[in-house]
Amino acid sequence: MITRALFPAVLALSAPAAAQQAPSPAAPTPAAPATLAARLAAAPSLEGAWGLKIEGVVILGFNLVPTAGGWTGTWVRPRSFASDGAVFSRVEGPPTAIRASKAQAMGEWTELTFDDPRPGAVPDVFRLRALPSGKVEAIYVGTGFAPLTLEKLSSDATLGPWPAGRSYQRPGISAAAGAAVVTFSSPAAPAAVPSARLPARPPPVQGPPAVEGR
Repeated sequence: MITRALFPAVLALSAPAAAQQAPSPAAPTPAAPATLAARLAAAPSLEGAWGLKIEGVVILGFNLVPTAGGWTGTWVRPRSFASDGAVFSRVEGPPTAIRASKAQAMGEWTELTFDDPRPGAVPDVFRLRALPSGKVEAIYVGTGFAPLTLEKLSSDATLGPWPAGRSYQRPGISAAAGAAVVTFSSPAAPAAVPSARLPARPPPVQGPPAVEGR
């Protein structure tokens, strides 16, 4: 340690006077903070197909694609089902796809709205955000359901099958106190998803489901 401390001092004493009077080198400039574009590029992405899996079965899912202003996508789900947020029951096919009619950024969340064109109907609204774990969290706005954790799905993933009479309990999730069972049903002649797969791109706009109990 003494040798290392003395060595710079010896060099200073043996240097010419002019060199000794030279100003100290400027401190390094702190690195500029990452640009917004760089931070967004490094953040977990919503792009792709994401599904709610219970007991290895995909109950519903979203396919999200980037746009110039953020994200848009489709909600892919059974033709009808009932849920209190913890248990999914009366699940019936075929799978149907509904395109988001509105999308907006809300901080780290993306909010997607699925309109119901019938008079007095309530739109279905979801807020989604990417998690560091590589999954996506989804909140079904206005239902009081516990947030859904969605897994990334492969390109050949399918929804279902849903045998008649079977119910699906989300592990570790209980219905909120006083929560009502919400029943979903699509309009007549819904647009089925070919092979029950989540579409790679949003399909033409279809009528969203009817929702009772909210």
